[in-house]
Amino acid sequence: MTPSPCSPRSATRDAGFSLIELLAALTIASLLAFVVNLNLPSTSDRITQTAMAQIATGVSQLRSDALMTQQITGLRLEGNLLHTARWTGSGWQPGSRPAVRLDKACFASVPGRPEADRSPDIIIDATGWISSKNIQLKCGREQPDLIKAEALASQ
Repeated sequence: MTPSPCSPRSATRDAGFSLIELLAALTIASLLAFVVNLNLPSTSDRITQTAMAQIATGVSQLRSDALMTQQITGLRLEGNLLHTARWTGSGWQPGSRPAVRLDKACFASVPGRPEADRSPDIIIDATGWISSKNIQLKCGREQPDLIKAEALASQ
């Protein structure tokens, strides 16, 4: 016997998805979104990687300059600016390269450096040797990353 079109049983069956089916679909979609979000790098990670690449490029360029000119060069980190310098025998002079600005809200410094100290934070001699200092890189609200200056030259 087929139910009549006016019976409540046929009206509920043809109405669409049940609540259980909708909840199951939402749960699966939420889990998939969660897994995808975990696997994507965060914006602050990308900003930090970009800033590290900029500092590494600056160190690499200065190292090339030091090797080619046989002069001692340096890189001073001031907030989000990287200033180049060269040793003249009587002191540090501004370098020939313009200052490089780090991307976004990144700030680089050397922990424990006195504020009045105007010497470069990273020094590269004429043989290509790079001074061993830790660089503190802070991007956004994250904890600062500590980077070894020598490690930047190998990137």
